[in-house]
Amino acid sequence: MAALLVVFTVCSFSFSSPSLEWSIEYFPYLYSHFTELIQASTGDIYISGWASDQCLFKVDPQGELLWSYGMEGYGNQKACDLLELSDGTIAVTGTCRNNNHYSFFVAKVTPDGQSVWERIYDINPEQSEYAHSIDAFPDGNMMVCGSSGSLNLRYETNCQAYVMYINPNGDLIWDGNWGNDSFTNFALRATWSGRRFNILAHGTDGGTGAPHVLWFSPDGTYLGRERINALASYYTGNGLANSDEGFTFTSNSGYVKSPQYAILSYVDSGGRISWSTHVEDYLTRGMCVTQTAAGNYLYGGGEIYYINPGQPWWTGDWRGVLYLFNELGEKLWYFPITLDECERLDGVIETSSGSILACGGSSTDSYLYCFEDDTGIEESPSSTVSFSLYPNPFSDSVSMDIKTENNPENIHIMVMDIAGRTVYQTTIHGQEADSYSASWTPGSGTPRGYYIITVATATAITSKACLLL
Repeated sequence: MAALLVVFTVCSFSFSSPSLEWSIEYFPYLYSHFTELIQASTGDIYISGWASDQCLFKVDPQGELLWSYGMEGYGNQKACDLLELSDGTIAVTGTCRNNNHYSFFVAKVTPDGQSVWERIYDINPEQSEYAHSIDAFPDGNMMVCGSSGSLNLRYETNCQAYVMYINPNGDLIWDGNWGNDSFTNFALRATWSGRRFNILAHGTDGGTGAPHVLWFSPDGTYLGRERINALASYYTGNGLANSDEGFTFTSNSGYVKSPQYAILSYVDSGGRISWSTHVEDYLTRGMCVTQTAAGNYLYGGGEIYYINPGQPWWTGDWRGVLYLFNELGEKLWYFPITLDECERLDGVIETSSGSILACGGSSTDSYLYCFEDDTGIEESPSSTVSFSLYPNPFSDSVSMDIKTENNPENIHIMVMDIAGRTVYQTTIHGQEADSYSASWTPGSGTPRGYYIITVATATAITSKACLLL
């Protein structure tokens, strides 16, 4: 095993922000907004949102509008999410006016914009339902997450978290809810772990609002919940389903009308935090998150960049922002959008060509933005790094046996707590070897609990959890 020279340093990685290549405005004379986008297997882009009575839009990779779709006979169609099904059709969900209240809708649409079926779910004529997301499962069934109650479509109050499970033809199999409708509760995203459904939700229910993970059985029986206490008082935003059936999601301090500071978090299906990181230390609102082919996270939202002296913060000027975080929540780059019309980004994807597409604008205008990463993420040669921890759990010191490839020049080690704060970092200078050792000895005042240890070279990164007793 090689001798080591250990010094303290700040980890440095080879990433730079992309360039904004183009932006396109759609429906300039209509009240419109884009909410989410996906790239289908054909390469075409589908976008949910609204413009007049249209709720689904198809564009080519260069942003040219190919068609728009809306359900006939229903007004105020506001689509919030969409997905491509196994047969190449698109399922889109949202909320529409239904007599004197609002209801969920789901439509299945062909790639040329023709309706396969449309369903309006009039669950309770005395209440309104507001959809947030749609997810598909291996059996072909789908789940819509949202809320049910006396809803204002802009500010969800006095509502329950509500989920609706439907078959491939759109027929209701079961529905379920959680929370006291005297408070603010809503469901945001669903995963399936083989024996239960896991639901990312926000819950107030008589106490301070916080993100939750709810559990439902295959037949719709409510099984319980886990309140994510570390994020108490944070308002749960958009979420992404992880490969381990958990969620990566945005959350914001306060409600829509309050000063907001954004957090990005990763939790497993049991509601346990793997990591959580503050996006910025100033007024920022997270709206969307998605994962890239490399496993990093694209994060979009808005920030207040100017406040008139002596004026309240909400009178300030908003602009859209785009970030890239690695798989452990470390910020790799930040890109503010300085175009006047862009107040926020609501959806973002990495395309098959490597470019980044984002939808957003303002609450009354719809734009598509293209970022090229030929000047953005700098590709590095493929390599691996792995390590083992012992003992784990530990009480005094934890040791690391590190294995590498390609004789890296430096090996960076970082320890973070579950809130994403760095508590220790060091760098090992390579000695033309493929095996190294290191250790972390917490100070006497270090809180007991879980920590994430990250080991990285210039071309590879990996992490493990450890428990300080």
